[in-house]
Amino acid sequence: MKAKILGFVALIAFGFMSSASALTITSGNSIGPDGDQDCVVLGEQVRLNLSRGVLGAFQCTEATNSIDVAACHEAGSRTNQLACVVAGQDANGQPLYNDPGCNAGNVGTTITLAQPRYRGFAASTTGGSVNARQLAANCTAANVEAILD
Repeated sequence: MKAKILGFVALIAFGFMSSASALTITSGNSIGPDGDQDCVVLGEQVRLNLSRGVLGAFQCTEATNSIDVAACHEAGSRTNQLACVVAGQDANGQPLYNDPGCNAGNVGTTITLAQPRYRGFAASTTGGSVNARQLAANCTAANVEAILD
């Protein structure tokens, strides 16, 4: 019985260690199973090139076989309007929305935020579409990574 419990604890610990955090996309570098930036979910190398002023981040999660990508522009984009969409799904298959103010009842509608906020855009291989996400402040590497964390 102790062996089963220890095995379970080791499995949980491995799950936490392998849960990836978001990484900044370095334009021109390759992402893949053995690239400049590691992503074991990809079967081959992918080279990413970002336009001038665009910052990006990605997150590979082997446990769910998913890749999430986010980007924003340093010149900024601010609005107080947001179209609610399903941005993907969590590990349990439950829908994830692009803002805490969004839910199953208001998908497809536009909500008005209390004040204009900076935004970036994200997409996931778990479903959904490219959608607007609110940033904590203007576009920085840390803020675009935070979209995915």
